[in-house]
Amino acid sequence: MEDKTLKRAIETAGCWFVAHYITEVLDNYPRLEMDRAFKKKFTQTIFEKEQRDRTIGGTQARVSALMKVVRMNKVIEAMEYIIQSKRLNQADPKSVEMAKEILKKLCS
Repeated sequence: MEDKTLKRAIETAGCWFVAHYITEVLDNYPRLEMDRAFKKKFTQTIFEKEQRDRTIGGTQARVSALMKVVRMNKVIEAMEYIIQSKRLNQADPKSVEMAKEILKKLCS
């Protein structure tokens, strides 16, 4: 991947996180950008649901990185990156399948 900013954003969020939450961020993007209380609640909900980060700060970083992908208008490229990830294809094929479905919807 040539776009280092995009790659860094994907890696900060985590490929699995991008695949699982890109649709929700896209659907709520304007509100996430404008309404801090909504973004905080959105992040808290994910933090409690996933329980992957030790603190809410980790989930905040993931959400912010994902918003950056949307802001850069690089969602299609992010899905392609996930689909091409050899590590993710082995470790988490469900996320790869989600990315394929999202890409199919975005390109139709």
